[in-house]
Amino acid sequence: MSHNTKVTGPITVALMVLAMAGCATHPLPDVEQALAEAQIREAKLNHAYQHATLYINAAEEKLELAKQKIQEKENQAAKKLLDQSLKDAEAALAISQAEQTKQLLDEVQSAIKALKERTHEQS
Repeated sequence: MSHNTKVTGPITVALMVLAMAGCATHPLPDVEQALAEAQIREAKLNHAYQHATLYINAAEEKLELAKQKIQEKENQAAKKLLDQSLKDAEAALAISQAEQTKQLLDEVQSAIKALKERTHEQS
């Protein structure tokens, strides 16, 4: 019986060490961070502060929190925050683009109305 304990003991310990190592280490969320940063930049270029302030602010705040988590070696929490940051930045961009499209449409409709009035006055 003691022989089995000697064999099982080291195997059990080795398995536990491997399991703990697998749980303790999560890869750096480099790709997620790059994607979130790029999407935030794109949203800013499309005037997200003007059209989607809440979303772009949330995206930036989550990005900063994620950077702190990375410094604290909490990569899994950082990845989650980066994923949320990306989604917020995507929403900010979509809202901003929609608002800009609406403004352009309003301008075109105003121009068409003005042309119709001029044409009507000339006839």
